[in-house]
Amino acid sequence: MPEIAPLSTPEKHGSLHRDPYYLFACHLEWRSNRNLNAYQQLVAALDDCDEQIRSIAQDLLQRCSPRPQAAKLQSKSERP
Repeated sequence: MPEIAPLSTPEKHGSLHRDPYYLFACHLEWRSNRNLNAYQQLVAALDDCDEQIRSIAQDLLQRCSPRPQAAKLQSKSERP
């Protein structure tokens, strides 16, 4: 299984900035091959200093989550 190396660039104060395309590649690697390192990169991006990167990571993790979406749960509970 290929290794997923973090693709990030140092920013101010020693924090990292992750690339959205890299996060998407991690999403595909996790979804297709269940590469744990790719999943860990997505989870680590949830703590990124960039709000947009955090949002992208959250969306990508929700897409590959085996859990049902909250809206789907709500609509099922409203059925008679």
